[in-house]
Amino acid sequence: MNKVGLLLDQLHRAETRLGAEFRRVAGREAADQEVYYVCRDLARQCDERAAAIRRLGARYGRSIAAPSGPGSLRTALTELRRRASYLLGRQRISGLLLLRDLRALFLAAQAANVAWIAVGQLAQALKDGEMLTLVNGLHTENLTQIKWIKSKVREASPQALLSR
Repeated sequence: MNKVGLLLDQLHRAETRLGAEFRRVAGREAADQEVYYVCRDLARQCDERAAAIRRLGARYGRSIAAPSGPGSLRTALTELRRRASYLLGRQRISGLLLLRDLRALFLAAQAANVAWIAVGQLAQALKDGEMLTLVNGLHTENLTQIKWIKSKVREASPQALLSR
């Protein structure tokens, strides 16, 4: 079962990184209220999925540590990003920055997606119905996040690339 724990560790790291990326984008894009609030909500979903993975790891004898909370330096950087976002919010470059942020989000979300697929296959191989049900539900949340990111890219691309 050691390999099961390693795979769950990888999935946990992917979800933790995705949550951190959503928070980073929320801080950078604070001038765009939709992006700010949706990214904060999606980061919370990542936190909840990471907690579920930790519980699942415990079921398989793997202790997965919860990520440490943001330190004061990280909190200060988040506030600095938020203020910079307001300053850049009305400039032409802000659209290009949003596209860059959405690209980073998409890549992090896809990394988690691949990990969810692997864990789903593992649940099938283990014939663990409870694990499979949990994984399918949580993976669906991840796929919904990917759809939101793709729709934001479709919405933001023409605005960012064609504005003067």
